[in-house]
Amino acid sequence: MVVKLLIFVIIVNLAMAETVRYGGELFLDGQDARNAGMGGYSVSLTGGRNPALLFRAQESSVHFSHKDKFAGLSNISSISYLYHGMIQGKQSPIYFNLVNRSVNNISDTRSAWLDNGYSEPEIGEIDYYKIKNISQNELGMKVSFMHKYDAIAIGISIKPTYVHLADYSAWGISNDIGAIIQLFEKKLDLSLRVEDIFSINKWSTGRSEATIPLITVGGQIQLASILLGIEMGSNMMKKTLVLLLFSAIFSACSTNDDNSLNNPNLINLNFRLQLNLDFPEYNDLQFPGNSFATYNEGIRGVVVYNINNSQYTAFELSDPNHPPSNCSAMTVEGVVATCNCEDGNSYNIITGELLEGEGQYSMKPYRIERRGNTIEVYN
Repeated sequence: MVVKLLIFVIIVNLAMAETVRYGGELFLDGQDARNAGMGGYSVSLTGGRNPALLFRAQESSVHFSHKDKFAGLSNISSISYLYHGMIQGKQSPIYFNLVNRSVNNISDTRSAWLDNGYSEPEIGEIDYYKIKNISQNELGMKVSFMHKYDAIAIGISIKPTYVHLADYSAWGISNDIGAIIQLFEKKLDLSLRVEDIFSINKWSTGRSEATIPLITVGGQIQLASILLGIEMGSNMMKKTLVLLLFSAIFSACSTNDDNSLNNPNLINLNFRLQLNLDFPEYNDLQFPGNSFATYNEGIRGVVVYNINNSQYTAFELSDPNHPPSNCSAMTVEGVVATCNCEDGNSYNIITGELLEGEGQYSMKPYRIERRGNTIEVYN
């Protein structure tokens, strides 16, 4: 249940917010000189990007670093404290990291274009006296914990942030998860970390952003007096991530899936529904996080949900946990479909899972494809 909830949270996080690929470098930019000198390699170093590596800590320590970039336009300062403590006789280190990054003398040209109606600025349309300089300031804190289970160490980092840019500001939070496995009498280490597995940045304008997670795998081996290591990482594109997460969901919920496809309460009705997104009634489906419900197709209706303009879900709106009746057509509010019968069962229209009520069946899924500006749902 915990795994399914985590997967659901990640999907909703990416679906409901605008994804940005390079939104999580504050802490990478603020790493100390030792980590930066090794190119961010984090299979060996405590206080690095993998929170599971805290198990290597031998003593408490304090680190401070400062650097200028781009001829002083960007200034980054970082201070960290590694507490090497014991709780109930077990090693329980905690890592604190505070990072500040400022970027100065950013040219603000938003008011300088004297637009005469053409789509691009032309000579004579720019008022250089209206160009002014603005700055951006970011403040972030990272708190990391770790627990070791024999040869496996698992760590988690929580990272609240604050950004101020010109007249705008944003509060955010994200978290990282890391793991280390030691093999062959601790001579071989295998590492995995997922940075920004959940992230949200809420701007004062109302815009929400989520950073695309970075997955990194690596390892190192001790050969006599030589330590060899390697790391490989990649930003996961939103479409690929959502596809993988949905695969994980349907694997984790295999019992419910089998039940939804072999549900004696719902007949296997053949139909084909086409939704032209150029039509006003389907316009909401052009934006992630929106849904459309119709009660003219399927058994008691069909609901379609837009995850990210590439991935969609479609489910039957007849409550799967009792035969169709006058009250079994579910109403949709947000991402929840609720039965109008006395049981009041409710389901998630992204995964189809039962949220409240009783029953062994999840919502009946339908096939869905998007071709150009047309969405087709069929069974």
